Amino acid sequence: MAVKPDHGIDMAVNTPQRIKLFLAIAMLAILIQISACSDDTAALVKGKPTPEFSLQSLKGDTVNFPDQFINQVTIISFWADWCPSCYKEMQDFETLFQQYKNQELSIIAINIEQDKETAQAFIKNLNLSYDILLDSNGDIAKSYRVSSLPAAFILNRGGKLNTRVLGETPAEVFEKTLRPLL
Repeated sequence: MAVKPDHGIDMAVNTPQRIKLFLAIAMLAILIQISACSDDTAALVKGKPTPEFSLQSLKGDTVNFPDQFINQVTIISFWADWCPSCYKEMQDFETLFQQYKNQELSIIAINIEQDKETAQAFIKNLNLSYDILLDSNGDIAKSYRVSSLPAAFILNRGGKLNTRVLGETPAEVFEKTLRPLL
């Protein structure tokens, strides 16, 4: 009877080693899956800059953020016509804008995934004097991780996030947040 040579490979792995190997492979697969599904967008963090963007306004000009808003306190607000709270918030923002625009407050209201006609119809009777922009495909809203409306982001004069405000919020809360920044 011929004996096969031993090449140093032990095909018999004991049970605890098999379990450890299985768990290591499973953990690696889970980590790969999580990283593949992760969002490419950086997290919005207080004290850090928010995503840059260039969008068309309802007036037809291009607005570039943050380039056109250097040394200004800025509110970036996301809205849509199906959001009843957005209407009230936009009125409140106009009041704040008129009160603080001479202290370099800027407001950018970004309509999400609606056409120009729909956005114009919604704001028709509001008499807004701040920038109204169109995010036709929703990319900017995604970069700001907007998941509900209204959603507002208050940035300091350095263009860094100070406060994120989600949902219906009284005007007094915005004013209280803005005053120390102006």
